[in-house]
Amino acid sequence: MRRPLLLRTVAAALLAITATLAIAQQPVPQHLFFHVTLSQQFQHPVSGRLLLFVTPGHGAKAVDMDMMSPTSVYIAAKEITGLNPGQTVDIDADDTVFPAPLSHGPKGDYQAQVVLDVAHTYNYSGRQPGDLISPVLGLQAWNPLTDAAPSLTLSAVLPHPPDPLAHEPEVNAALKPVDFISPSLSRFWGRDVHMRAWVLLPPGYDAHPQEHYPTVYFTHGFGGNLANMRARNAPVLYQRMKSGKMPPMIWVLLDESSPTGTHEFADGVNNGPWGTALTSELIPWLEARYRMDARTSGRFLQGHSSGGWATLWLQTTYPKIFGGTWSTSPDPSDFHAFSTIDLYADGANMYR
Repeated sequence: MRRPLLLRTVAAALLAITATLAIAQQPVPQHLFFHVTLSQQFQHPVSGRLLLFVTPGHGAKAVDMDMMSPTSVYIAAKEITGLNPGQTVDIDADDTVFPAPLSHGPKGDYQAQVVLDVAHTYNYSGRQPGDLISPVLGLQAWNPLTDAAPSLTLSAVLPHPPDPLAHEPEVNAALKPVDFISPSLSRFWGRDVHMRAWVLLPPGYDAHPQEHYPTVYFTHGFGGNLANMRARNAPVLYQRMKSGKMPPMIWVLLDESSPTGTHEFADGVNNGPWGTALTSELIPWLEARYRMDARTSGRFLQGHSSGGWATLWLQTTYPKIFGGTWSTSPDPSDFHAFSTIDLYADGANMYR
């Protein structure tokens, strides 16, 4: 009776030892560090948010986030201060990273690039002039779990593009920048919060000093910003007013960008009282400085996409402030269906 029991005990012990050895022989995931060097060509230390982009594939001229497929790109981040020319810093591709630790990725071809977000504006508008970048590094048949971490060099500065209004001096003169510190938003965040915009004055504004104009508050959609509105919207609006296709109005091009997308001028526990700040602070401040028709019938809204949702929100929330809205292609207004329609469901249709 004792011999079979002893044999079973020995067999169980051998199985346990074998399993332990097998586990020990497997590669243990470790943090994967990329080495990033600031090129010697720079003359001064640099600071900012270091962003590492890694994606499967090869041949890309740039590696960046993909808004339509966000999980297809690994993005790691690290704050750096005073990186000197020739100095190297490591960025952990398994720590502050989305969507998952890179060392868990499969073996294959990868491509990587680093960007130094100097002004911390990437979450608002992507890569901007003045940011530092590295060349794209190709990694062939690379195993993130076992192969050595690559080295990249910040060697170029994104250039400033030509001024899109360089040949539009009349439009440029009609645009007035707005930089207003909101008391309510500043209290919410515990720091100065700026509300920024462009005021586009109509043709003939200076020639008619007694004239007051209806005002349209326009805001962009997801991914938009003040630079886009200045370059794209302002010239079109001004020329339409100048040609008589639209009546003369004052246009306020509002910025609703935020680090997580758009705040849409809705009061909220995440972004703060943006609607309150707009209607009770910024608009009175603007109406005291420009000849705006300060009646409900003289204030209008326009927005597209996420800006369309924002203007619907503002009109329904503040009907005594605004006299009407043109809200085109808004985000789903009541959230019962957020993106697409199931075309295969009974009775489904592209249009409602």
